[in-house]
Amino acid sequence: MTIIDRYILRQFFMNFLLLFTLLFMFTCMIDLFLNIDRFIEAAEALGAASGRASRAGATAWMIVDFYWPRMFQFYSFLLGIISIGAVGFTLVQMHRHREMTAVLAAGVSLHRIAMPLILAAIGLNLLQLLNREVLLPRIAPLLLRNHGDIGRATVEGFRVNMAGDGPRRVLLARWFSPAEGRLERPFIWEYNDDDELARLITADAAQWRGDGWALEGGRAVRLGSEDTITAPPPEAIDHLPSELDPTGLLMRRRLEFRQMLSLRQIGELVQRESTRGVEDLIRMRFGRFSQVLINILALLITLPFFLIREPRNLLVQSVNCSAVGLTAQIGGAVGVTIGIPLVPPAASVFFIPLLILLPLAAWRMMSVET
Repeated sequence: MTIIDRYILRQFFMNFLLLFTLLFMFTCMIDLFLNIDRFIEAAEALGAASGRASRAGATAWMIVDFYWPRMFQFYSFLLGIISIGAVGFTLVQMHRHREMTAVLAAGVSLHRIAMPLILAAIGLNLLQLLNREVLLPRIAPLLLRNHGDIGRATVEGFRVNMAGDGPRRVLLARWFSPAEGRLERPFIWEYNDDDELARLITADAAQWRGDGWALEGGRAVRLGSEDTITAPPPEAIDHLPSELDPTGLLMRRRLEFRQMLSLRQIGELVQRESTRGVEDLIRMRFGRFSQVLINILALLITLPFFLIREPRNLLVQSVNCSAVGLTAQIGGAVGVTIGIPLVPPAASVFFIPLLILLPLAAWRMMSVET
């Protein structure tokens, strides 16, 4: 690694950190101003419970506790855009300080100048994969919290309304606690192959045990298709094998929870034949890798706006870079989430990056006059 490489990388990472911090803080401050009263109420509740926490200190703790997990989510969602912005700032600074002129006068190719920036972006995207595979699944309960859950370690429980559990079962529960994986007063309806009600299962509570629900006070009543009045007495039941685990219940309640699952968790859901939205899960799994490709190709498309030899209006170049970069990022994101008819979901996520962005990136990089 040469001196110019280290200099470019230092400038790039400084700009990346600055942009990331400013955008993240700006987003958090807007949300904080709109919901500051909820943080104060949660802090007052904490102070009343502990009896020793000051109002200002408790409020500050609530703010930090609520927003710090979102830093990793923010990094995952906006990495591509921030990388383009950091590259643009780095090259603009080199142009303004006449450093680009000195480098070109030394016989260094413009492609060679871009190489450390491209490698740095690839490294950040590999870090993004690690972030989505390891960190986000572990802090998912913190990320699912809304402003009504400030101060809690996980999302508040909720009522389960008619959740399908396999092709022949429907579950309802008065309350579900994600932190404990526990159902309160569950009711389960089972149907036979003729779509007729065959069995009704009730319990005082149910605890998830890895392959099903452990029922407390479980009772099962078999119902006849002709005369339900003559049904036999309830049978005791203490275990119910189920495909609807706490993860599945959270997915049904919060759609954004899917984005926080690891590849292993997504694969386990895909293997369940009765899981709804299998194509969406497959598209989400391969979309992790497609998004990395989109980020790199979008960067290659926008780089030539600043890899220039002759003087140009850098403000105009920056505006053009922003428009093209945002279009590439948004178009790629749409291609990842929306399926293409008659195309397998695993292949459709690569349609836009390989057939549109890749040729465009190759043409743009070859058009650099160096």
